[in-house]
Amino acid sequence: MTRSRFLLTGACLLLLTACGDGELPDSPVDGRDTDGLYEPASEDVSGRVIDGYLDKARVWLDLDGDYQYDGGSVDVTVGTNPERTITLAGGEPTAITGAGGVYTLDLSALQLDAAQAADLDWRDYPLVVTVIPGVTEEETDAGNVVQQAAYMMSAPPGVRFDSPLTTLVDARRFLVAGDLDVTTDLGQRLSGINLTGDYVRAGDDRAHAYAQAMARFLAAQFPDDMESALVSSDGKVAPFSTEALRIMRLSYNGYADEVVRAVDDAVGSGGLYSNVDVSSVAIPEVPLDLENPVLLQSLTVSAPDQGVPTGDSALESNASIAAELTFYYSEAGVLQRIDADGCMTPSLTEIARLARVHGRVAELNVQGLDGFYLDYNTSRPYWDDDDVNERLVFDWDSGTASFYSATSCHGSAPSSELGDTPQQVYQLNYNEQGVLQAVTLDGESVTPVGDGYAVDPAYSYTTSGLGGQAMTLEGDVVPCLDAIAGDNQDAARVVSAQQSYRYVGDATGMDDAVVASTGEVTGLKLDWDVRDGRQQLLRRVFFDAAIDTGSLLQWDYDGVRDEDFVDEDQNGLVRQARLAQYQAGHDEWTCGGVHSRLVSSQLYGIVRYQYIRLSDYLADTL
Repeated sequence: MTRSRFLLTGACLLLLTACGDGELPDSPVDGRDTDGLYEPASEDVSGRVIDGYLDKARVWLDLDGDYQYDGGSVDVTVGTNPERTITLAGGEPTAITGAGGVYTLDLSALQLDAAQAADLDWRDYPLVVTVIPGVTEEETDAGNVVQQAAYMMSAPPGVRFDSPLTTLVDARRFLVAGDLDVTTDLGQRLSGINLTGDYVRAGDDRAHAYAQAMARFLAAQFPDDMESALVSSDGKVAPFSTEALRIMRLSYNGYADEVVRAVDDAVGSGGLYSNVDVSSVAIPEVPLDLENPVLLQSLTVSAPDQGVPTGDSALESNASIAAELTFYYSEAGVLQRIDADGCMTPSLTEIARLARVHGRVAELNVQGLDGFYLDYNTSRPYWDDDDVNERLVFDWDSGTASFYSATSCHGSAPSSELGDTPQQVYQLNYNEQGVLQAVTLDGESVTPVGDGYAVDPAYSYTTSGLGGQAMTLEGDVVPCLDAIAGDNQDAARVVSAQQSYRYVGDATGMDDAVVASTGEVTGLKLDWDVRDGRQQLLRRVFFDAAIDTGSLLQWDYDGVRDEDFVDEDQNGLVRQARLAQYQAGHDEWTCGGVHSRLVSSQLYGIVRYQYIRLSDYLADTL
């Protein structure tokens, strides 16, 4: 019953399944196994792989739902209970296509002993195809053309034809995205096309042109470093994790309309789809990060009224919130913009941190951007309006970061909405090798120093136009694991490594004895926890002329605890950061010591961070 309901939905798909359009005379019109007139032999199933017809492509029946070829034993769920499985020793049925893109799968392995379960029905499983570069050939009017790029396609359960169009249908099924709707742009563009049929035999030039463009998009997103493995394994490689496949399908589903629209634009009004050179159609280029990294999704800044330092409890309620920042990414996990409900202070040093990794936030050890701090009194009134008041937009290709504001937080007159003209444009200057040289704004600049000691968020830099402020790392992170007492080995926060650094610059007005009359601050140490391979920053001491405290300050960091975001490759993520005064001679930490989260009556702010996996982010946005 479940299968029939799905197929009916597919047949009604926004009038996309057009009956009687020239399919093989002895087969169903929409690519399914049977329409009541045609019954294949129970021990095999035949179909076609189509872009044009593809010869020498790998096809398999995906019995366990992972879209990876299982050549050995494979566990298959029986019935609706996911806990009830049987093991098929022979692996998943597979074949190589021949002339006309035709394949035949031997289904004898699906015939089970009655004591185990009823025979498996191939119509309950998707068909997966890999196009093998240098091997698979597309049949064209001018002869066979060897395919130079790898890509994967699939067809939903019960469909015998595999094409870029069936891949779209199956992607939406996989994503539980629902059926295409005639009210959407994509639904209207695909109206009247049989998405699960043989458009080559039907002579549907429009469907064929769309499919060829979609195949180019699929090939562009297939990882280059996996192509050789695909060739050496005769198309049987299992390259993708479930989440990587999800990212690819989210991208494919999200950009299908743009790909189809590009073909329509190339045809023009009154043109013929058969005359379009699809290879020259400009389709979107969408790099992906298939590692599915954890990304900073948002942060909330809480700050005391009137800028007077206060205790924890006063910063725990919503009444203390000064601003909320939301982060937006590309499919490759590259930061595109930051929106602020309230105000933010774009920091040259923080923008330089982002620019050093070209916006790839997942490459930052500590994704927390606590340099975007602003005090309560100027920001809170704008946070109350529950609107986007400021925006920082990154254009990594042109090397700029543009800041837009509708507030009075930075000395300009407020407006009712963000305008089209930025108030500030930061220049990101790279050398020919793509290494950041400087971030500049109106004669002020931050220049990273490549001394080899940088461990995010700390890096050496010099400045111009900022009072000569500079930070210098004085060596590597130095572990002190032997200094940890036995009963402290499993404590939550242990300083197990330190890194020395110093500041110079215009800090002569500070009250701390540690600040020399020259403005130089020496003897500082970054406090790290490096146990068990982690790289968790616990605290850093700094000065900032923009925060008029007359004292050094410290950020105290509390690591992520949510199991969904505790990642061995991203083990420095911060759950919360606390800003307080730092008293030289009193607040130093010794290496090997245990230090709980900073609890102080002198807090200037708390920043709370929220994270999201790239695949979940794309599911929300695409």
